[in-house]
Amino acid sequence: MEHEDNYVSFEEIQYNELSNQVAKWSGTSVSDLPSGAIHEWPSIFTDSDRVANTVPEQYRGLVNGERGADIESQIRIYAVDTQGNALVEKRESDKYLDANGSSIHIVTKEQAFAMVEQYRRDAVRSGLDSASDADMANRQNVREHRALPSAGEADVANQFKGTASAEKLAIRGAEAAVEEKMQAQYVSVADGVRRVEAPDGEGYLKAVETSDSNGLPNGRYDLTKAIEANRQADRTYDGQVLHKDKESVYHLVGEELFKHSMFEIAKHKLPEIGSHLAVTYAAGIPQIPVEATAAYVAPQPPHHTRPVESMEANRARAEVAKDLQVLFAHDPRVVDKLSASSEAGARGAAAGAQIDAIAAKVNVHQEYAGELKRVSPDLFEKTASPAMKERIATMVEVAERADQAKTLTGKTQAESGDKQQHGNGDQKKDVEKERRGFQVPSHIRTSVEARTQQARDLLTKAHTLQPLYAAQPQRDHQRPKPPAATKKRGMSR
Repeated sequence: MEHEDNYVSFEEIQYNELSNQVAKWSGTSVSDLPSGAIHEWPSIFTDSDRVANTVPEQYRGLVNGERGADIESQIRIYAVDTQGNALVEKRESDKYLDANGSSIHIVTKEQAFAMVEQYRRDAVRSGLDSASDADMANRQNVREHRALPSAGEADVANQFKGTASAEKLAIRGAEAAVEEKMQAQYVSVADGVRRVEAPDGEGYLKAVETSDSNGLPNGRYDLTKAIEANRQADRTYDGQVLHKDKESVYHLVGEELFKHSMFEIAKHKLPEIGSHLAVTYAAGIPQIPVEATAAYVAPQPPHHTRPVESMEANRARAEVAKDLQVLFAHDPRVVDKLSASSEAGARGAAAGAQIDAIAAKVNVHQEYAGELKRVSPDLFEKTASPAMKERIATMVEVAERADQAKTLTGKTQAESGDKQQHGNGDQKKDVEKERRGFQVPSHIRTSVEARTQQARDLLTKAHTLQPLYAAQPQRDHQRPKPPAATKKRGMSR
């Protein structure tokens, strides 16, 4: 590169040679990169505009860490090849001694990721979080390296070098790699606490989830050794839900751990950790019985309880039932057709005596007469005296009026209020229509009446339907009129 004074320095000549060497890198192995030259000219990997066709920007990262008050350390991931190796540089500067040092290493992606995570944790603990410092990231034109993409994603990203699409693809791949790395492996249950552990890439297990055990038995379970449920065998797996992710449901049945497809289980039920789950496979399809508490229960009509009655009414009801049983036992209508006439006569006499006893009670006790009229109106009409009949009819009329008044609550008050407030008849009708929307109508149609009316309306419409396409009236299709004879003007001979 040339300066404004057209002077080319030795460092820029060396820079151009290094650029050519890096540009020839095929990406198969980071060991092919000139690591010594990289150490001498590290800015080549932080300035993507000066060097084209080198390591893609989305594969570079910079993490700053601070250890102690005087020592500042940095780690740079320069490149990742298709074989899973990474080119990493470590830098440390001692502010007190004014000394700097650096070293370049070729490690695996997992080791590089572990180094980055370690530096990031140190930075957070020391109060220096470079990821949250946007100004620093913009000035250095670097971003925090969250994870390394896989080889397949690297090939796709190489087709879009330096573009926003490639960077988004790399970030997506990085998040997928992080999720894959942090996939749960063990579930530990102890003292009512459930703990999910996943490898952190450094050879250690990290707790990624902690929750209540919800009744799970104590123990340590390896999710990688879960047995895939046999879909072809007609078997029922009855146990508790130990763990779940977006792909599988881990089912603890006794001391065995089975794995079901989350897609199939979620069709029937969303499993909760520690909840009871029974899965039955029939012809390869899982079936989960619906619990009674989760089943849909149709709304039931309100139960109308019988009103509480007095002791006299209860005593009269029991006495009427007893007398009618005795009467029907002696009633001649139940005598067999082949029985002797003498036996029929004896039974008829006993029935007559029982009817006389009932008539004596009807004309004396009003509650007895009312219950008999309700149960057997014909027998009441035969045995009751005219005075008792009139008295019972008055009682029934009063009761019906009371029921009607309860059904049409507030109707009388509404009418009286309308007379006081509104003098116009149309206004009264409007107010009455509005009030009827919030009151019980005078007559409620039963289901039989409603269906009958619906059938009548349907028949009426069927007989009165007009055809969809009918011939137009004759006035729309008038015949052309013949030409009218015009009168000749002038004289004719």
